[in-house]
Amino acid sequence: MKLADLKLLSDHEQRRLLEESRGPELPFPADATIAQVFRKRVAESPSVRAVAFNGSSVTYRELDDWSDRLAGELVTAHGTGPGQLVALFLDRG
Repeated sequence: MKLADLKLLSDHEQRRLLEESRGPELPFPADATIAQVFRKRVAESPSVRAVAFNGSSVTYRELDDWSDRLAGELVTAHGTGPGQLVALFLDRG
C-alpha cells in the first residue's frame, strides 16, 4: 500500500477542512522557506494565536516550542538530521 492511498480523513472532515477552514490567500515570498516565514512570524507576534481547534488554541511561541521539542526528539531518539524527510502520524487527542 502506498502512503498516498491511506485515507486519513472522513469525507466530512476533508470537506470541512477544504471548505470551512480556508483562510485568506496571502502572498508568499519566493526567496524564503516555510520555516523561515514561520520563524519570522514567531519573532514578530509570539503571543498571537497560531492554531485553534475545538475551543483550544496555541500561540506562535507555543507552536515553535513544541516543534523544537519534536525536532530534538527526532534527532536524539531516531537519528534524523538535516535534509531527511520525516512523516508524522499523530492521534487527534
